[in-house]
Amino acid sequence: MVAFHRGNFKELYRLLESHTFSPHNHTKLQNLWLKAHYMEAERLRGRPLGAVGKYRVRRKFPLPRTIWDGEETSYCFKVSNWFKNRRQRDRQAEHKDSGGAGDKPLDSSTDDDSDAPHPPALPPQPLYPLYEHPLAHLQYHT
Repeated sequence: MVAFHRGNFKELYRLLESHTFSPHNHTKLQNLWLKAHYMEAERLRGRPLGAVGKYRVRRKFPLPRTIWDGEETSYCFKVSNWFKNRRQRDRQAEHKDSGGAGDKPLDSSTDDDSDAPHPPALPPQPLYPLYEHPLAHLQYHT
């Protein structure tokens, strides 16, 4: 604890790796181990660690067996693909507007309610909304 508060992380790591501790204290000591590594990584990077940065530190510096019972932690990052779902909803709306065969959804895995009405498809917007052509505002002298 003293080594941690003094910022002497190498001494802290040496102590935690070389002594056996009661399982009752494992949680506190694990938190010290991880927090020390996080602080070192933040100091190196010059900015606070996010969730992914902390995950990488945990993978790079696993807990020593002296403060860990060997139970593995699994991480599951569920990432929803909003853009893919949006494209599927747009395709479905185009399919309905074009009078496609039946009202069957193209992909039932989207999070869209297929019975809900879709707004009408808007015509494509010009890149330069104020002008028909990007150079139309220029006057030519002949």
